[in-house]
Amino acid sequence: MLTEPPTPVEYFHGSPIGGLNEVAPTPNGMLSGAAGVLATHDRDTALTKSLPWESTDFAHGIVEGQPFMQEKYPGAFAAKLRGKSYLYSLGDSGFSKNDRLAHNEVMSQAPAPVLKTEEIPDVWEAVKATKYLLLPHGEKAPWDSPGAKVPYKESFQKWKLNGNEADLHATVKGLQPAIAGALRSMGVTDDAATTLKARILATKAVKTYDPASGAGLPTWVTQQLQPIRRFRRLERSTVKIPEGVQLDALHVSKSERDFLEKFHREPDVEELADFSKLSVARIASIRTKFRKVVSQGAIGDAATFHSNDETTDHSDEALSYVYRDADKVDRAIIEMKTGYGGKYEPMSPVAISQKLGLSPVQLSRRSAKLSFKVDELRGAIGNIS
Repeated sequence: MLTEPPTPVEYFHGSPIGGLNEVAPTPNGMLSGAAGVLATHDRDTALTKSLPWESTDFAHGIVEGQPFMQEKYPGAFAAKLRGKSYLYSLGDSGFSKNDRLAHNEVMSQAPAPVLKTEEIPDVWEAVKATKYLLLPHGEKAPWDSPGAKVPYKESFQKWKLNGNEADLHATVKGLQPAIAGALRSMGVTDDAATTLKARILATKAVKTYDPASGAGLPTWVTQQLQPIRRFRRLERSTVKIPEGVQLDALHVSKSERDFLEKFHREPDVEELADFSKLSVARIASIRTKFRKVVSQGAIGDAATFHSNDETTDHSDEALSYVYRDADKVDRAIIEMKTGYGGKYEPMSPVAISQKLGLSPVQLSRRSAKLSFKVDELRGAIGNIS
C-alpha cells in the first residue's frame, strides 16, 4: 500500500518588504544582537508581526491558550498596523527553538528560501480576522476580571475525572473560539464539512492533552488541527463518487442479503442481476469501484461502502458525530437500528416504521442518507488521523 509522505511544517515570516526570494538573517535584540531569520508555524502570529513595532507599542502573548495583543497607548493599532505587508512561506533552513523567543517562534541562522508570497493589503484588517484577542488601551482582558471562568476548564477537569462523553463534548464546545480562529488562519470561513472535521480532530486532541507539556489546552488543540490543511488539499483533488453510484452499491448489497435470507445461499452474478434488476455489467462495475465493509452499527439496510483502498474502521466515532448532528427522527432511527445509547435493542425496519409513523420508503431513504454520512465521516477521519 502506498503511503503519503508526512505533511511538512510550514513556516511563515511577515515583512513590509516585497519581492524577496529569500529572507536573510538580521540582528535580533532578543538574542543579544545575534543574526537570524525569525519565523513561526502560526500564520496569525506572523501577520501580527509583519509590520515593525516595539514592545512599547503592544503587549503580545498568550494566556490560558488565548493569543492576545493589547495597546500600550491609545491609537497604537491604527498607528502601527495600518499598511501593506507581505507574508512569506519559507523552506526549512534548519529552524530551531530558542528559550528567549516567543513560544511559537523559531530561528535559523541561514538564509531561508521563499516558497510562496502573499500580499497583505491592510495588515490591521487581516489581523482582525485572526484568532488574536485585540485589546484597546485600558480594556481589561477576560482573565483579568475577578471570578472569570475559562469556558472549557471545568468541563475538561470533569472529563478527566469521570470520562463522561458529555463533558468531553462540552470541553470541545468551550474551545470553539480557538478552533474557529485556527480555521480562519487556514482560510476556512464557512465550510460545514471542514468545521466538522476540525471538531473531530479537536476531540482527539483533548483526549491526548497532557497539562504537564507546558502548552495550554487551546494551544495544543490548534496545533493538532494542522492535518486540516492536508485534508483540504485531498478534498480539492479527490474525485467524488456520484450519489447514483453509491445508491446502486447499496442496492446491490441489500439484494445480496435479501437473496441469502430467501434462498439460504449466496447468489451468482446472473441470479443477483435478476434479483436486483441490474445488469451483470453494472454489477461488475459497482464491485470494481467498491468493496463491502461490514461495520458494527451500520445504519442503512445493508453494509456501507468505502472506496477500494486500505482503511481503518472509525465507525463508532463517525456514528457519534452523525448522531449529535441529526434531527429527532434520525436520532431515533440510529438508536433503534443500532442500539446506540442502549435505549433500544436493534429493531427490524418494520417495527421502526410502525413506531415512528414512517412508511418503509421514508425509513429506507433516511437510513441510506445516515449510512452515507457515517461512511463519509469514517473515511474523512481516516484521512486526517
